[in-house]
Amino acid sequence: MSEFELRIGGKKFSGWTAASVTRSLTELAHKYTVTLTDKWVQDMEAVPIEEGDPVQVWIGTHLITSGYIDEESLTYNSTERTLSFTGRSKTGDLVDCTAIHKGGQWRKKKLLQIVTDICEPFGIDVTARTGLDLGKAFTNPNFKLQEGETAFSAIARAARMRGVLTLTDGGGNLFIDRAGGAHRVFTKLERGVNILSATKKTNGRERFKEYTVKTQASGNDDMFGKATSIHRHATDAGVNRYRPLTVQVDNEDSGTELQKRVNWERNVRAGKAKSYSCVVEGWEHANGIWKPNTLVRVLDPDARLDDELLIAMVKLTRDSQGTRSELGLTFPEAFDIQPLPKPKKKGGSLF
Repeated sequence: MSEFELRIGGKKFSGWTAASVTRSLTELAHKYTVTLTDKWVQDMEAVPIEEGDPVQVWIGTHLITSGYIDEESLTYNSTERTLSFTGRSKTGDLVDCTAIHKGGQWRKKKLLQIVTDICEPFGIDVTARTGLDLGKAFTNPNFKLQEGETAFSAIARAARMRGVLTLTDGGGNLFIDRAGGAHRVFTKLERGVNILSATKKTNGRERFKEYTVKTQASGNDDMFGKATSIHRHATDAGVNRYRPLTVQVDNEDSGTELQKRVNWERNVRAGKAKSYSCVVEGWEHANGIWKPNTLVRVLDPDARLDDELLIAMVKLTRDSQGTRSELGLTFPEAFDIQPLPKPKKKGGSLF
């Protein structure tokens, strides 16, 4: 069984009575919690871990994430003590802190440069999957920071305009990719085989039939009046009644990029409308640790599922109830700009 370790300054800390780590496509920072409950004795040595310490989280030979301790807690009585530490990956600073850049805008710069500039003061490196299309430079208008917005908010806004995901890697740095990233798990999730429990939910309140995204481009001698207003549309064939939604956005500089934006709006909302989660024993499958942004085959007749789905969230836990992985899944297009899958007949697949 793989050990859950915190590594600080070259020292390894294991033997936790409870531990968990959560990684999600919707939250940039990985989160982890470890707890140690043991017998209290007089003059017991303190555990040398403090808030602010730089930490690596390892499971066996797998580096899960790198970041800092956010919070420490100690309680004790005459018979026992309980220590608890919670933390996040380095990208947690992007979630908390204001985005700052000289002049507050980028002129004719591409996404990778903008994200790199925002992350650089935090000591966070930025890379993108080889061959990934990150779109054209932001030109009309240029990309601007909004007053007081966080670094993560600015990064997510820019990434959304280009239809890509921003993820955190094991080193706590930022990685740009698309949904699935061509990574597949060859171990199936199967009811009655390795799925211990499962939950499916559907909610159509935030899903719409017709989407319109509008922006106002800067006018010039050749483009003015109505010509400066750009509209793009997308339709969700999975909604069977009249439900329109119009979204006004900034910083969209062409019809092509605006189409990516409206497709993203439609897909993310469709993905949130239908969810499936399951629990499996252990933290590993045949090819390694369960992780988000990977594709896996799901066979669950009760949930009407026989599909390849995207793992959007993973929570790895060990406590008094054992070692397990909670997986949140959706269809791959939910975090992409590709057309949604055609809706299946009633009584068919959940997705």
